[in-house]
Amino acid sequence: VLDLGGNVRKHPTLSGTTHNVFGIQVGVSINLFIRLPRKKGARRKAKIRYHAVPVPWTKGEKYGFLDKKKSIEGVKWELMEPNRRHDWLTNDNDEEFGKFTPLGSKDTKQNGGSGLPTIFRTYSLGVSTNRDSVVYDFNAETLAKRCEQFADDYNAELDRWKKKAKPPKDPKKLAQYVDDFVSYERVKWSETLKKRLVEQSEAEFSPDRILESLYRPFTTMAHYYAPMFVDRGGSFSEFFPTNQARKENSIICVNLTVERPFVALATNKIPNLVATAGFGSATYCFPLYTYNADGKERRDNIPRSTLDSFVIHYDDASITRADIFHYAYAVLHHREYRTRYAENLKRELPRIPFAPDFHALANAGKKLTELHTGYERVKPWKLQRIERRDTPLDWRVVTMKLTKEGDAVLYNDHFTFAGIPPETHEYRLGNRSALDWIIDQYRVTRDAAGNFASDPNREDDEEYIANLLARIVTVSVETVRLVKFLPALGLP
Repeated sequence: VLDLGGNVRKHPTLSGTTHNVFGIQVGVSINLFIRLPRKKGARRKAKIRYHAVPVPWTKGEKYGFLDKKKSIEGVKWELMEPNRRHDWLTNDNDEEFGKFTPLGSKDTKQNGGSGLPTIFRTYSLGVSTNRDSVVYDFNAETLAKRCEQFADDYNAELDRWKKKAKPPKDPKKLAQYVDDFVSYERVKWSETLKKRLVEQSEAEFSPDRILESLYRPFTTMAHYYAPMFVDRGGSFSEFFPTNQARKENSIICVNLTVERPFVALATNKIPNLVATAGFGSATYCFPLYTYNADGKERRDNIPRSTLDSFVIHYDDASITRADIFHYAYAVLHHREYRTRYAENLKRELPRIPFAPDFHALANAGKKLTELHTGYERVKPWKLQRIERRDTPLDWRVVTMKLTKEGDAVLYNDHFTFAGIPPETHEYRLGNRSALDWIIDQYRVTRDAAGNFASDPNREDDEEYIANLLARIVTVSVETVRLVKFLPALGLP
């Protein structure tokens, strides 16, 4: 691996144009892989050789280096040894971070909660649909009509398959046969849906399957959650099986990616796969509770052993599982934690340390959880409403825009909302502030034919988006205030 650097996001003093060999924002490396002859039963351990050019080098210096070295023989390589987690580029904080309790682990999840001590017994990725344009909409009635039509169109294809298909017996040829057979005119096919066609599974529409979803940060959409309509539905039938579960349960969502800054966001809705920070940023979801299929049996998702470890460490029998949930949420927002372990959080799920003041963090985490899950109910910030008197009163949004100064939102031709405090922009989820996410998501979009594809305006509440803007300002300012005064973590 020849690391040519040029990661502008990691090193803000660099310039993509000046320091990156491709003129882009992310780092560039040249990777050479050698495939050895395959021998039956052979077990080989790869040897990793690594060289990195100096970080400050310009792209001209890097091109000169490549011209001079010409081949791998000219490079002085360092033989790398992977650690037990298979990392071979490590940080000074790796050993320290590794001693904390993981939020969750794949082994513990697969073993039903036994094994490595973790904060949560199980977790799930957000919902991956491969047809968001079909199963999400701001309007539940529009979504119902679309999904019912999707079921009819799929079932028509299924009927045609049953009558006319002559699939080959050779499994290697089946996929291509299905590709050639199905019609893409009305059905948005995916590999999973094609498998269900071959299995002759029928699609059934039920309005009871329409649930609230967290599509992006602080963006609630109606979602049709059913196995035939989504490719990977996660475990949310165990997290939110009933209305009661949706009222009492909460989940902590975190992202795991090298492409976006770390995000933690609590919700009581079903998250999309990239709900925390957008595309390229997978969302991992950790619930307080899990349930059986009918929702009548509730199970704590924080194991007894984890509760005991906190009670013993703090010598405090009053600590509850809900306290631990809120404590973890506060830690995940702590500025020192995010800065110190930024590189670790790009490679693995968070780990939670024992901080000196447990209850102060738990109380702050509870306030953050209530603020973020109940964002649609918080008191709107008192923004200055500026109206153009020469235009008719209009609450409808097409595309909002933030002013260059960031102190006002151009809502539409009639309204401008001014007086946005600077702290609003400090609360960020990925590469955007919470306010930026609202401006980006709450806009009218059209399909290729010019028809409405998505319209966030509500006929039953025409001021909803205006009030949402003001509420997100409140959420942002309050989040920044709470995080600023979190007590020290007592890290080494």
